[in-house]
Amino acid sequence: MKILITTEWYVPVINGVVTSVVTLQKELKKLGHEVRILTLSNKSYRKGEVTYISSVGAGKIYPGARIALSIDNKYMDELLGPGYYSFTM
Repeated sequence: MKILITTEWYVPVINGVVTSVVTLQKELKKLGHEVRILTLSNKSYRKGEVTYISSVGAGKIYPGARIALSIDNKYMDELLGPGYYSFTM
């Protein structure tokens, strides 16, 4: 099965969320699933099975929090397929 885990926090951050996501990814892979991670960063790029999408800091709202700038990028198309997702404000 193909599984996409989305998370606001991922390595190199160390906290309970990251530990849970890394453990879940590892155990799902042991069961033979294809697992990808989608998370936020200061720029969009892919590193192995992890896709980082561009975001900005929202530290005034919540310390360390980030908000995605746009989901209209090639990495989302690669993960989900063109036109698979939509976002409206």
